[in-house]
Amino acid sequence: MAVLLATALASAAILGATPGAPALGASARTPGVEHTGNLTAAEITGTASTDSAAGASSEDRDAAPGKGAKPEPASDDGVPALVRRAVDAARAAPNTEAEVRRYRSFLPEGCAPIRAAIDRPIERSGRSAVKLFGRDDGGLACEGWAWADVRLVGDAWVTTRAVRAGEALADATRKIRQEIVGGRRPIHRLPPEAVARRDLIAGKVIGEKQLQAGAAPGEPLKVILRSGSLSVEAWGRAVGCGRGRSCATLPSGKRVEGRMEANALVVETS
Repeated sequence: MAVLLATALASAAILGATPGAPALGASARTPGVEHTGNLTAAEITGTASTDSAAGASSEDRDAAPGKGAKPEPASDDGVPALVRRAVDAARAAPNTEAEVRRYRSFLPEGCAPIRAAIDRPIERSGRSAVKLFGRDDGGLACEGWAWADVRLVGDAWVTTRAVRAGEALADATRKIRQEIVGGRRPIHRLPPEAVARRDLIAGKVIGEKQLQAGAAPGEPLKVILRSGSLSVEAWGRAVGCGRGRSCATLPSGKRVEGRMEANALVVETS
């Protein structure tokens, strides 16, 4: 009997067994939970298997079931960094700046947002709806939404003196930075050939209704017709067009629409 006991102790020492560890071949799985299949090395040795793969990425570990994702840190005003990035990406014009003045989220209990998205472009100050996507404490996907009160600031052009209708705006305006609010949509770029559509007073912020790019209606206008690498020039007459658009009538009577480049109307044709 003593010989058998000594043999068993020697075998345990060789295999590295420690007091209290499961016996070789015994299951180290969670008690009361039914398991199927063969035991893994981690289960035999009693080691944890959560991040057993040495090459497992942090993203894979964060997305693992049972491990809730941590929300991104918020600033002093409580706006998460991911919401600020979503607001910045939703700006309609690249030369604008967006500031989140107030923020209120509506999320299920325990849901930690890890991604935010805004569907509609932000063109002016006001409230924007933010979609929130995250994971709960159990690692399951969850969704919510939020209101972000955004202040949008961008470039605008204002008249430095009184301007008569048809007069060039390039020498009578200056660029300023101002908040873009509803009902007032200033232009973000002043075309070099822009002229006043009507008389303007000094200090007037230029919008699409106040300017006209190119010749006034009825005036001669050079038209460049482009089709791939082929270009054909013709003279027509400027005609009234929609806001921010330029149109002309060709000698044949055909009406064309294009963009102004160096005092000429460029029309792309297929």
